[in-house]
Amino acid sequence: MLGGGCAGSRLPEDPPQTLQQVNEQLDGR
Repeated sequence: MLGGGCAGSRLPEDPPQTLQQVNEQLDGR
């Protein structure tokens, strides 16, 4: 769903910690 290829590849469940990191990366970009 969210452009998180690395996170998704690591854990398909998408934990809250990973989601937060992905969100920060997307915002930074």
